[in-house]
Amino acid sequence: MRAHNQQAMFVHKLQKYDKNAAVAVRDKLYFLVGEHALKQSKDFIDILEDGKFHYQVIPHAGHGINHEQPDRVNTEIINFLTGDHDKSLASL
Repeated sequence: MRAHNQQAMFVHKLQKYDKNAAVAVRDKLYFLVGEHALKQSKDFIDILEDGKFHYQVIPHAGHGINHEQPDRVNTEIINFLTGDHDKSLASL
């Protein structure tokens, strides 16, 4: 583990959300939020909508959506990276 980044294990200083700074990265980010995590994430969803970020709520999923629905997560990421944002996966 010589190449392991020990800094990643330390507590990071939190920075308050800055809507103006977020514009620079908005189109490079895609958030996947589990439906069952929405109660804890309401403020986060409000920020995503206000900032016009790309995001998708994944039905029947909680915090660990990559473990709960790996095929759905992979498809969502591929569609985002290839620019196919309009492809609906609601039937999965």
